[in-house]
Amino acid sequence: TKLTPGGSAAISGNVRVGDVIVQVDGRSLERLSLNNVRSLVMGQPGTPCTLTLSRKDPQWGMRPVVVPLIRGQAGSMRRDASPNPMRQMVQQPQQQHQQQQPQQP
Repeated sequence: TKLTPGGSAAISGNVRVGDVIVQVDGRSLERLSLNNVRSLVMGQPGTPCTLTLSRKDPQWGMRPVVVPLIRGQAGSMRRDASPNPMRQMVQQPQQQHQQQQPQQP
C-alpha cells in the first residue's frame, strides 16, 4: 500500500503507510461500513478534516496520532484506487476489535 502522490495524506506529511484510521473529526469508525467511512473522510472538498490514526511505534507499540487535513487535495481518497488503501486502513481496526470481543455462549 502507498499514499496517493499529491493527495491530502501525502501533502500533510504526517500520514504513513501502515497507519490505521480510527476516527474522523472525533467520530469513531468502529462498526461503520466502508461507504460511511469514505463519506466521513471525503466530505466537502476544501473543508478541514482531522484524522486520528493508530500507528505502530517500535518503542511504545500502537499509539494515536492526530493529523489535520484539508479535504479534496488532488487524487485523495479516489474511489477507483486499487488496491483500496482505505479499505485496508478501516478493516484492520474492525478485525482487531472482533478479536478482542468475548465469544457469546
